[in-house]
Amino acid sequence: NGYAPSQGDVYVSQQLVKAFRLRRGDKVSGELKDMKPTDKFPALASIFTDTYPETHHVEFSVEPGDKAHKSDVLADAFETLPEYLGGACYDNWAFQANDNGKADYGFAQGFPVGRYAFEEFAPARTITDHALAKLPEMKPPFFLFAQYVDPHAPYTPPPDYKQVFGPEPTV
Repeated sequence: NGYAPSQGDVYVSQQLVKAFRLRRGDKVSGELKDMKPTDKFPALASIFTDTYPETHHVEFSVEPGDKAHKSDVLADAFETLPEYLGGACYDNWAFQANDNGKADYGFAQGFPVGRYAFEEFAPARTITDHALAKLPEMKPPFFLFAQYVDPHAPYTPPPDYKQVFGPEPTV
């Protein structure tokens, strides 16, 4: 049904998409299994710690409305990229809209107080505008982390971009 999620959707891991070069509209058959949280959610922890999920043990709950579990939180024991860069005198800033990367889950580590901004599901334009407004305050060298949620379903591109690609194909 296009990009809109539906009851009949199934999760296909990126590993399978790449291995079988799957494209939108491809028919997939086989046995269904439950999605493992480690298939999708701990990517940010891996980026921030340069370690694999087997090492950082971050596994987010996949049930909407679930409270954070102990395994959802990035432990203070792991040095994050912002902490490493802060130790090298970088001025660290973060602007992000992804609920999975908020401070409650340990992802504000290494960002000074007041330099980690979270606005749940804010559009990319808003996140970018916030970052650009603070740019004059950033002292080189600086690390700016901006995380967007716009590519997630339901994806609503700005009208100018939507026109470039024409109407959505039907499946």
